[in-house]
Amino acid sequence: MNILAHNIVLFVIDTLRADHLGCYGYRKNTSPFIDFLARKGILFLNHYGSDVPTQPGHTALLSGTRGIKTGVISHDPRQQTLDQKIFWLPRYLGSKGWRTVAVSTLQIMKGWFVNGFHEYLNPVSHEPSRIQQVDADEINYFVVKWLRKNEEEKFFMYIHYWDPHMFYSPPRKYSWIFYDGKDPLDPENKSLEQLKRNVRWCFQEKQLLESSKVLGEGKIATDINWYISQYDGEIRYVDDSIKEVYHILEDQGLLENTLIIITSDHGETFGRPKIFFDHGDVSEPVIRLPLIFYHSSLTNGLKLYHFTQSIDVAPTILDFLGLDIPQNIDGISLVPILDNEKDYHRKYIYSNTAVWTAQRAILWNRWKLVVTYDEGFWDYPRLALYDLEKDRFEENNVFDENKDMGMGLFHKLSEWLFNNLGKRIDPVKELAQLGLPSFKWVRRVCIEKGEFAKWKDFIIKRSLRHPESLSLL
Repeated sequence: MNILAHNIVLFVIDTLRADHLGCYGYRKNTSPFIDFLARKGILFLNHYGSDVPTQPGHTALLSGTRGIKTGVISHDPRQQTLDQKIFWLPRYLGSKGWRTVAVSTLQIMKGWFVNGFHEYLNPVSHEPSRIQQVDADEINYFVVKWLRKNEEEKFFMYIHYWDPHMFYSPPRKYSWIFYDGKDPLDPENKSLEQLKRNVRWCFQEKQLLESSKVLGEGKIATDINWYISQYDGEIRYVDDSIKEVYHILEDQGLLENTLIIITSDHGETFGRPKIFFDHGDVSEPVIRLPLIFYHSSLTNGLKLYHFTQSIDVAPTILDFLGLDIPQNIDGISLVPILDNEKDYHRKYIYSNTAVWTAQRAILWNRWKLVVTYDEGFWDYPRLALYDLEKDRFEENNVFDENKDMGMGLFHKLSEWLFNNLGKRIDPVKELAQLGLPSFKWVRRVCIEKGEFAKWKDFIIKRSLRHPESLSLL
C-alpha cells in the first residue's frame, strides 16, 4: 500500500471500550470527531487486546510482543526492567531517523516506557500521585507546544489520555450531557447494592466519592447510570481533545504527511458480567478495543471484520513506513488486509489478565473460552464457554451444553501455551499462585478504614478454595 505519510500520531485512550463510541454502535453522541475519522478512514471491528490492563497493554502495543514472552502480564512491583533484546517501537523508529516523542505519565509506573523516546513529556512529573488523574488539557498543552516547534522533522508521537479511567470526573461542562436519569442520589436506587456487598467496596468507595463530586462534597451517587454518564463525558472530553490536535496538525501543514491511529489499552466494565467500574477480567467490555486508522490516502469508511490484536499495531506502522518488520515479534502487519492480500491470517484471539483476576481467553468465530486460575473477588467458574452472538456480556456459561467446542478450544489454548512456553510455567498461573497484586491493595485500604473484619471474613471464605490465602490475614 502506498501511503503518503511519514509521521505517525498514535492516540491511546486509556480504559476506552469500543462499544461506547458511535462508530461502534453506541447510541449516545460520545465521539463525534472520532466517528468522523472512522468514516473517513478505516475501522477495525474485531480488535482485541492481547494483554490487559494498563502496563501489559501498553507494553504489548509498543513491543508488538505478547506478555507471555516479555514477562509483562500484570502490575507486578517485582518487575522493574524490560529486556533490551525485546523489540521496542520508539527505539526502532529512532534508529531509522524518526524523532520520537511521548506525552504520557506511564514512566511513573515503569521506567521502560521512556525507552527509545527522544523526548518524554510528562505533565505531572512533579506530582507522581496524579499519574492517572492528569487531564486531556494538560496532555494537549505539551502536544500542541511540541507540534508547533517541530514541523520540519518526521516524527512518531505517542499521546496517552487517561481521562476515561476511574475517577470518572470530566470537566463540569461534560458532567450532565449523558445522564438521562431522574436523580443520581435517589436513596431508593439499589443498582450498586451488589458492589456494596463485595469486600472491594472498601477500595472503591473513595473512587465513587470522587466521581460524584459535582453532586456535592461527601455525596455518593446511588445510580449506576450516573457513573456511566461520567465515563461517557470523559470520552466526549477526549474526543474534543483529539479534534484540537487534528486541527493543529492541519494548521501546521502536517496533516497530509501524518497517519493518525486511535486505540486503547483496555476497556471497562459496569457490573456486567461481574465487575463494577474496573477492568479486571477478560470479558468483551475489557478486551475488545477500538482501532481506527486515518489518512487522506486511505479508503474512506472501510470497515474490517478480521480478528486483530494490539500487538499488530507496531508491525503495521513499520509496514506503512516501508520499514522491515523484525521476525521475533508476535504481531502481524494489517496492511495486507487493506491491500486485499491473502497472507494476513489470525484465526484465533488470545488474551490474558493477572491483576484483579488471573484469566486467559481464546476466541474462535463466535465462541469464547475463558480459563480462570484465580477468580479474585468474584465467582468465575474454572472453565466458561460463551456464545458471543447470543451473549455479548458473557452471562450464560454454555460449556456443559457444548463440551466438544469447549474442550476443543481448551486444547487449542493448551497447545498455544506449550508452543510459547515450552517447559516454562505460565506466568499468569504463576502469579495466581504467588498472589495477585490487587489483594494487597484492598487489604491495605480495609485496614486504613478500620474494616479489617470484612477483609478477614472474605479471606476465611476464600481459603476454602485457596488455602494459601490465609497468608493475607
